[in-house]
Amino acid sequence: MSAERASFGDFVDALSREIEKEFQLTSELQRWEPTVKAGPFEARRRAPIVGLDQLLTKISERGTDKRVVVIIDEVPILARAMEQEKPGAGAAVLDTLRRVRQEHGSGLSMLLLGSIGFHHIAKSSPGSLNDITKEHVGPLVEADGVYLARCLMAGDSINAIDPNAFAVAVHKAAEGIPYYIHHLVRDTRNHIGVHGFAATSLPAQLVDEALHHVDDPWNLRHYRDRVPEYYPDREELAYSVLDIFAGATGALGVNDVMRLLAATPHAGETSRRGLIDLIELLEQDHYLRREGKANSFRSEIVRRAWMATWR
Repeated sequence: MSAERASFGDFVDALSREIEKEFQLTSELQRWEPTVKAGPFEARRRAPIVGLDQLLTKISERGTDKRVVVIIDEVPILARAMEQEKPGAGAAVLDTLRRVRQEHGSGLSMLLLGSIGFHHIAKSSPGSLNDITKEHVGPLVEADGVYLARCLMAGDSINAIDPNAFAVAVHKAAEGIPYYIHHLVRDTRNHIGVHGFAATSLPAQLVDEALHHVDDPWNLRHYRDRVPEYYPDREELAYSVLDIFAGATGALGVNDVMRLLAATPHAGETSRRGLIDLIELLEQDHYLRREGKANSFRSEIVRRAWMATWR
């Protein structure tokens, strides 16, 4: 289930409904309602108060014979929104989830997902994630990307002259990213509706069109729009650093970036150590990748999208 809700109460309510559905605990959960108080966040209808950790304990008790896996998406978004509304609130949720994992690890596992990095919220509760194994979700390998493209093509009745070659072209143009593969197949369907055919060169052409489309159909501008939220008080410096990497013809080291920053309005705004810290954050947020002691944009699509916003 997704934790991206309007409030913590909505999250607890949605979680309780999922538990009802999966474990037939309706009679118990109907007595609970989400509420927020000064301490940890809890769910309550009438005394006694039932906390989030007790709610999850109910699940773990069902994992005596078979392990229960709780999958929660967008945990960082919920925790950060709560932290911004009330300092300590996001940390309380992370701490509660950790306590449940530690106390009931024999019957329960958690898969915590997020479209933004957990490092954006971990500082508010430094030890709340130290028992989590971090897994980077990267692009699909070619076989899987081609398979996804072929499935989507079949669903949209796209009949290329060589379907497999076209699917390979889609995978390569999308850099193996499922989100872009979906967009490319959809755009291919629309293209065929107008032009009646699709050459293997079409996916690369469609990427270029998406990068320069005034309506931003792939929502690529969010890479620029999210910078102030990700790097508050350093957003202008982050913009300049990303501009430098986007315009580079190859990977850049820290000294290279410091030298190029000297020619911008942000000269002297950061130390070498401060720049390293910022670059490491940009790595964690999937803007940059490390190549030895140098860095470059992780995605050519994102690099080109960044440059397309230059004025």
